[in-house]
Amino acid sequence: KFKYDPTSGHFYYPYFYQNQVVYLSVVPPAGTVVHEISDKYTEKDLDGKTVYFLDGVYLTKTKIDGEIVYQVLAPDSKSR
Repeated sequence: KFKYDPTSGHFYYPYFYQNQVVYLSVVPPAGTVVHEISDKYTEKDLDGKTVYFLDGVYLTKTKIDGEIVYQVLAPDSKSR
């Protein structure tokens, strides 16, 4: 399960090493939902839509079950 740390502003993937949980900095796959993001993001305009650029990842603000969340965009939307 991917984890986002708003304090450091990085995405992580937790794994076990010598009975300890360590976090590996990763780029989360498209569709990963992030509930809160740090204020380290940059706002960008993509196809007339505001997207958030954070830790090398583009996120879009969306509503799921009435809750505002951020979702990682598909990698192909970066190249445009």
